[in-house]
Amino acid sequence: MNHVHHASRSNKSATQQSAYANAPDNSRTVNQKRNFFTTSPKMAATYTGSCKCAAIRIEITGEPAKTSLCHCENCKKYSGSAYSANAIFPKSAFTIVAGEPKVYETPGGSGNVTSISFCGNCGCTMWSESPTLADLIIVKIGVLDGDAMEKLKPRGELFTKRRPGWLGDVDGAVQMEAGH
Repeated sequence: MNHVHHASRSNKSATQQSAYANAPDNSRTVNQKRNFFTTSPKMAATYTGSCKCAAIRIEITGEPAKTSLCHCENCKKYSGSAYSANAIFPKSAFTIVAGEPKVYETPGGSGNVTSISFCGNCGCTMWSESPTLADLIIVKIGVLDGDAMEKLKPRGELFTKRRPGWLGDVDGAVQMEAGH
């Protein structure tokens, strides 16, 4: 199910090569076109991130198509929390620069198999992929570095009917009782 494709390090720019000179030579790029509505400005940004132990490192170029909190049962289990904070990017913008994630496949709310990528060393859930969002990758905002958590405020909340009563709405976020 995992649609992450391999790319050789020689395909990276000189800047990327020097930035990741110490990374193992097993980087991969996800290549698929964008096919989703966007409410983000079209700014060229670069986000980097890693799992807690930094064995897996990622880079994403561009702004997400969507940011949201998801209150579905799967996201609650994967995050170990009341919701998952997600940024949805085109797969073509996503690169694994170091490490090899483990992948857990499970039926999602739609009944389709969802692939959850996580670090086999520290257990950090990093991203997921679903056939219902075939050209996109769902990155957990908490794995991103720097001020990404501030910049990527959720613009929507999914499965709000499953949100705990003690947790309020995100101010200004579109509220959806079901998913995407």
